[in-house]
Amino acid sequence: MQEEFKVGDFRVAVKLNRISQNGNSARVEPRVMQVLVRLAEHPGEVVSKDTLLETVWADTHVTDDVLTGCISTLRKVFGDNPRTPTFIETIPKAGYRLIAPVDFSNGNGAAPHANTASAEVRTSPLPIRPTRWALWAIIAMIPVAVAAGAWFWWRAHQPAIDSVAILPFSNSSADPGAEYLSDGISESIIDSMSQLPRLHVMAWSTVARYRGKNLDPISAGRDLGVRTVLTGQIVQQEDHLLIQTELVDLRSGAQLWGERYDRNSSDLIPLQEDIARQISENLRLRLSGEDQKKLAKRYTADPEAYRLYLKGRYFWNKRSEDGMKKAIAYFKQAIDRDPAYALAYAGLADSYDLLDDWGTTPPRESFPKAREAALRALQLDDSLAEAHTSLAFVKANYDWDFAAGEKEFQRAITLDANYATAHQWYAMQLATAGRFPEAEREMQQAAELDPLSVIISMGVGEILAWEGKYDAAIAQFKKTMELDPNFVGVHGNLASAYEKHLMYPEAAEGFEETAELAGDHSYAASLRRGYARFGYSGVRKVQLQKELTDRAHGRYVPALSIAELYLALRDNEQALHWLETAYDEHDSELVFLNVSSDYDPVRSDPRFQAIVAKLGLPQESARKP
Repeated sequence: MQEEFKVGDFRVAVKLNRISQNGNSARVEPRVMQVLVRLAEHPGEVVSKDTLLETVWADTHVTDDVLTGCISTLRKVFGDNPRTPTFIETIPKAGYRLIAPVDFSNGNGAAPHANTASAEVRTSPLPIRPTRWALWAIIAMIPVAVAAGAWFWWRAHQPAIDSVAILPFSNSSADPGAEYLSDGISESIIDSMSQLPRLHVMAWSTVARYRGKNLDPISAGRDLGVRTVLTGQIVQQEDHLLIQTELVDLRSGAQLWGERYDRNSSDLIPLQEDIARQISENLRLRLSGEDQKKLAKRYTADPEAYRLYLKGRYFWNKRSEDGMKKAIAYFKQAIDRDPAYALAYAGLADSYDLLDDWGTTPPRESFPKAREAALRALQLDDSLAEAHTSLAFVKANYDWDFAAGEKEFQRAITLDANYATAHQWYAMQLATAGRFPEAEREMQQAAELDPLSVIISMGVGEILAWEGKYDAAIAQFKKTMELDPNFVGVHGNLASAYEKHLMYPEAAEGFEETAELAGDHSYAASLRRGYARFGYSGVRKVQLQKELTDRAHGRYVPALSIAELYLALRDNEQALHWLETAYDEHDSELVFLNVSSDYDPVRSDPRFQAIVAKLGLPQESARKP
């Protein structure tokens, strides 16, 4: 094969991996070029998939999806339509055929190959005789072969790049509602790449903090401590998507790879797969057959179901009552479109898992639905780490089957050691049993995988508080507030830590700030008045009155929260009554009875100990009064 040839009116420079037309050129990956060369060597003939895979990827094992991606790239460069092709034709269950004219004359006047699809008569080539010119041609090709061999040797012996941050794609569409799409594509690529065992991929909740910021990718990557950064820009025009991507090496500042995609919205699933594959190739990752299967795995073939799933995850990530309810609605719609969509069932289970925490739904209403969705996801795909994590949460926090919960968490981590939520939730279960060194290690692992996650950072502080390390817990909660000053949950945790550390003025101010951030300004004013009149006990009285009133009006308020307020006001009898109510309601926070100092006033009471025993919590880890 010559260094240059023509396909139609495109000039192909093999050594440079470039395809050009009318002064415009595109660089393709070496493997893509090799696929084109193999097709051009047999113009007008069907080249089987097996032949292409065996010749182009002779040194490694890849799946058909990799070849399909190469063909897709070539069609994009040529502006070819697979439905009405003029360059590359797909022959179902056979292979591919190059149907555009191929010219190997390289401008020297020699006749091109006539290989159009309509050609019916083909002349036999003249016998090749060894001449001096043929010998010189062979000699002239030696440097090219040596250079190509050297390039492949260099590529094969370059160390793989082991870390990447995939920043949120910027939404350049006129419709701000398309943000779910720009977020969703980024998060899906992260989920796919994070399954590769030798690659450290920054978690979504960490990179999400760079959403909408006009940042230098090199600066962002250095902040995150990674070697490479992927950025992207997306424009949605009705059912059309324009996406520009760029992968940058932070050490050299050079672009490792960049691509412009022009696709129909229906091509969203293969598009995401193509981007993930290109990233792995340009990071020089040596992928096993199992790794390649993970990258090529499709959870649904329905593009609309996939879009609905992306909307569900978009709202789930907001961690609010309204967000959880919208997420549930979108996950259900995705499942209606594709009843075998395991990942959508896992998302549904995650939403129900957190609904009593972030919403106003009783546990007996939400957790059975979470279990049902998680089990259905696992029935469809037992290798799904997200579904095992969802089920583990139900087992530990609602069924109070701690052994089964731990088994599911460990199974999830075995399947995907880079799934930060599995480490985070498992750490919380370990803490309930007083296994604090193990809990700290798991939560630290989650923090390393997702260093800018507000939820995980707050979890670090919660474990420190349960250990009685209040100075460290307060410092950690303040650090969490630096990540997101408007996150309501951390303000409440900081106020509680102040209270346990007997810092009552700071605790009162913290609870007031929590109410203000939640948008309940009249409640904040009541807390302020209560503290001014009665001191810190006035704050607790106002809180108790509000919770009792809300519950009386039909709004779900956890009985455990009411029990804790009665304990703060030294009314142990009422506290024990509400603790028993919490047990009857299956309150998910009961699992922390053994480690929270809130219950020290009643820890020696037989009624309290009976509840601990019914929960199945280890008696030996109980705090001493």
